[in-house]
Formats: sequence, C-alpha cells, structure tokens
Amino acid sequence: MKVFSNTFDAVGHGARTANRNPHVAWSDVPEGTRSLVLAAVDVGVPAEFDHWVLVDIDPRLGEIAEGALGEAAGRSGADGPRPPRSGGPAHRYVFLLYATDLERVPLGGTFTAADVLEAIDGHVLDEASFTGHYSLDPSLV
Repeated sequence: MKVFSNTFDAVGHGARTANRNPHVAWSDVPEGTRSLVLAAVDVGVPAEFDHWVLVDIDPRLGEIAEGALGEAAGRSGADGPRPPRSGGPAHRYVFLLYATDLERVPLGGTFTAADVLEAIDGHVLDEASFTGHYSLDPSLV
C-alpha cells in the first residue's frame, strides 16, 4: 500500500497559508480492506500532537482533497498543519494510513490516535506512511 501527497512532501512547506489539510492519496490497498484510518501527527514537538485522526474512510475514495476538512484550526479532533505563529524549528509531520478489515472502528465521541490504534489492533491488513516538514519560515524547510 502507498500513501502520498501532491501538496505536502518531505521537502517541506513554508508559507502563511490557510490552516487546511493537505491533499492525501493512497493506492494499492490490500484485498479485504473494509475501511481506512488516516492520522496526521506532529512528531517535531516535545509532546506529539495529533492534528487529525480520520476513521471509517472508504478505501475506494482514493484521496482526500486539499482543504476537504475545512479550516481545521479550533475544531475538535482536527487541526491543520500550520505550526504556531511563534515560529521555531521546522515541524515534522507523519501521515499514517492503516488498511483495516473493520467496516467501522468501534469508537464514538472524541478519540485520540492512541485510542484508534488500540481499537484497530489485530485488524490492520497493511500500513503506509510519509513524512513532511512545515515551518512558517521557508528557509527552515
């Protein structure tokens, strides 16, 4: 399985743009996949920060368009990738995609990436990831 973005990559992103999700696409989903889980985690900070965790994604969609999650800042469970205005070093974002044999992840309400990983344990058919970097200062990425 492969996961990638045509708007957010390892080279980095550095601009004061809208705080919206980047494009994320996948291919070569394994047979038997009933749903996908997608997490975007900022691992470039002292405490990892879940920008979003999406569950129950139809694997036939093939992609999530840039901005499809809307202006994410301030929404529960979703936050765009823009780092705080204080600047600092480039942030490292890991986008994790899991193919599961679950039609629906057995969680309700608000949940974290750790909650989802526990819920899908034993149901993951394949996983893929990519890493991108983001800074408000383009010279840092």
